[in-house]
Amino acid sequence: MIRPSVSIIVPVYNAEKTLRRCLDSIRCQSWREIEVLLVNDGSTDGSRAICREYCERDKRFHLIDQERNSGVADSRNRAIAAATGKYLQFADSDDWLRSDATERMAEAAEQSGCELVVAGFYRVLERRIYAHRALFMSGKVTRERFVEGLMRAPANFYYGVLWNKLFRTDIVRLQKIACPDNLDWCEDTVFNLSYLAHAKHVMVLPEPVYFYTKQKGSLSSAGKVLPDMMNSRAEVFERYRKLYQTAKPHSRNTIAPLGYWVSVPMDGGYSVDGYRNPQFYAKRMEKKSKRRQRKVERRRVLRRGRLYPPRFFPGMEEE
Repeated sequence: MIRPSVSIIVPVYNAEKTLRRCLDSIRCQSWREIEVLLVNDGSTDGSRAICREYCERDKRFHLIDQERNSGVADSRNRAIAAATGKYLQFADSDDWLRSDATERMAEAAEQSGCELVVAGFYRVLERRIYAHRALFMSGKVTRERFVEGLMRAPANFYYGVLWNKLFRTDIVRLQKIACPDNLDWCEDTVFNLSYLAHAKHVMVLPEPVYFYTKQKGSLSSAGKVLPDMMNSRAEVFERYRKLYQTAKPHSRNTIAPLGYWVSVPMDGGYSVDGYRNPQFYAKRMEKKSKRRQRKVERRRVLRRGRLYPPRFFPGMEEE
């Protein structure tokens, strides 16, 4: 059997300290049929030289060079346009992959016929490694079943990131799916939700295949400007709501998408400093809702928020 090619996309910006570890893990993948698209996004350190070195050593590596920094979304979109593989896989330059990561996901896609493959991952925090396995399900599931699980933890990294998933290139291009470059955060989540709308089945692999490093002071852990973050989160919420309506899960809980606003401080991976007042989020959400019972829904969301430990909502007052 001819094994299909997988295009692995790695945006690179000033990552000389961790880049070799990432590229070595990709170069040693047991699935040899890969092309690696390195997008140097205007790096000012030695990252570009490292990328060129790997391209010279291994013909499967290709460099897309950008003189000016344009952001991770634009870098990924450029690589998607250049990809020739049947599948798309993503990696961040400060992370690394298990040696059989691509093989496990590509074989799962080929054998199951699923349009999307999702795997667990390891979170590396300083000197500790935590395994994050599949949430709520495993094996081949329908989109409806997957969306039900998604709504139980909508802001969890497991669902939001790109690097623990395998996508079909033809679907991405046919449906013109891209990472939005008008959002400062959540572009991964928007891409995933857009893609999921066109996936009939999802293959869920319980075992972790990717090592995600959470660095102090990184973009994912730094405090954010609240207005910009709210705009991004509002965009994601609208997509969650539309996906839930079109997917028609078996459990028709009409307020399920609203739990996203409560899940953000818990699972989103960001500083909680900007999320001190859940009432603020519920009010924002309420304005977007056209349902007659939106006030009732807001109260139910706030009631759900009180189920979490108080430390996640400092300053929240009881009604």
